[in-house]
Amino acid sequence: MLQRGGELLHADRDGQIDWHHNWEDIREEGYTTDLIADSAAAYVRQHAKDGAPFFCYVAFTAPHEPLMAPEKYVKAYEGLRGDTKDGKPSEKQLFAAMTACMDDGIGRVLKAVEEAGVAKDTIVWFISDNGGVGHIPGNNAPLRGAKLTVYEGGVRVPAAVWWPGVIEGGRKVETPIVNVDLMPTLVKACGGKAESDKPLDGVDVMEVLTGKAAGEALTKRDLYFFDGQTGLETEKLAVTSGDGWKLVVLGPDVRRAEGFSSEKHKVQLFHLSEDLLEKTDLAATEPERVKAMGAKLVEFRRSEPKRSLPPINRKPAKFEAPTNWHNGPEGGQK
Repeated sequence: MLQRGGELLHADRDGQIDWHHNWEDIREEGYTTDLIADSAAAYVRQHAKDGAPFFCYVAFTAPHEPLMAPEKYVKAYEGLRGDTKDGKPSEKQLFAAMTACMDDGIGRVLKAVEEAGVAKDTIVWFISDNGGVGHIPGNNAPLRGAKLTVYEGGVRVPAAVWWPGVIEGGRKVETPIVNVDLMPTLVKACGGKAESDKPLDGVDVMEVLTGKAAGEALTKRDLYFFDGQTGLETEKLAVTSGDGWKLVVLGPDVRRAEGFSSEKHKVQLFHLSEDLLEKTDLAATEPERVKAMGAKLVEFRRSEPKRSLPPINRKPAKFEAPTNWHNGPEGGQK
């Protein structure tokens, strides 16, 4: 739900309310980013007062299309308007405005943590799920690629961790850490066991975050990236090795008999240690390395559990939005 200047800009999806509080649909005036931030801050204050441990996952929808922001933030970035023919804000200006509003919202959440007196007992981890969209100039510069690619501009994102008295600020961690490391790290930090009878893909990285260890083992592991949003014929795969190499495979599902070697596949090899911007393709000069790393990608792709997948990025022609988007308390649709 987005609102600016009293004009309701976005309040529903396919004709149905798409905003909830617990199990109830609600109409709530305001800008989505502000509503999410204020709700998170209220949640922190409430549960900190109870004195019990709490977990707060704050999934901001910004910055994301549609690009809209409160007027005060848009005006603050007039310098990014550029030469727009219609006089309207440029995409870059709106993107910056949305980011600034989110930043202020994060500040209110952190203030709630501090004012509640639980800062030293609270880990705050800020992370993005992908690089920025590619059609905004310089969005991921100087890295190659953007969101929905497996180049560094699509998968290398900033993150920040805040835990007063435990994780000291002013440091830069260059050890590769990925999203699957969050769960084992947080579970262990909260007194649980990071190990279980069900193996996890990630590892506990707390000693790297605190500076107690350099994380040599983490730098030696392979990291995998995959995007199949556009379907089985146009998948994107990549693997980076501990010695600085990266293989990119674009094309049909590599689980098929031809693997990654069909005429429809594009295979690229980069040495990230020397070429972080992925400008020089070395696949032709390193065929054995391509073969070995490609086999790892095929194995990775085949490790996916066998299950029936829903249609990818498709909306049924006769789709009708349900009365309520969420599931009811009994697990069925209300």
